[in-house]
Amino acid sequence: LCMWVLDNKQHHFLKKDVDSSEIEDLIIKYRNLVFESKNIRSIKISKMDEQRLSANESRFRRVGEALQSILLDGVFDHIHTQKVYIVPHGILHYLPFQMLTYRAHYLIENYQLGYIPSATALKYVLAKRKEKTTAILALGNPELNTAQMQLPFAEKEVQNLKAIYPAAEVLIGEDVSEANFKQKAGVHDILHVASHGEFS
Repeated sequence: LCMWVLDNKQHHFLKKDVDSSEIEDLIIKYRNLVFESKNIRSIKISKMDEQRLSANESRFRRVGEALQSILLDGVFDHIHTQKVYIVPHGILHYLPFQMLTYRAHYLIENYQLGYIPSATALKYVLAKRKEKTTAILALGNPELNTAQMQLPFAEKEVQNLKAIYPAAEVLIGEDVSEANFKQKAGVHDILHVASHGEFS
């Protein structure tokens, strides 16, 4: 596994003797535990008493620690900023880095993480960046005609965003549709989709 850490002043190259099949296996296990285990709680599992963990929580912690060892240890020693862009490759596109723990904290607690499809795409991202972005489109809790699929906290999330950014356009319930998304996405600077699921 080869990794580069770059900023505007320096760069570092790290190489770890890990087979790609091992990384793929860990990521698949991690995602399955997240998507299928209802008792994975939003807590710092790495700091919990081992005896209090359920079987799934123990597996979740072990897999997460293995991924941390491979992907984070040694890498974040060279990162001295809160804003971090990740350029994943292959199966790493399917890993939610925000959920990984580093030094007893989830990454999302201490870093603003973004993803870039390739290093060459960064120049286009920077070229499009605006000094002030106020046009926000937020979508949450679409009407799917089944109580099991309702996401009331996703609806609350976008309503809270509206309270912070009054100019934001919020779509909930029946207004959340593919047609509305395609029509409105292009005229907004920021898209906020409060949802669960897999995207392709």
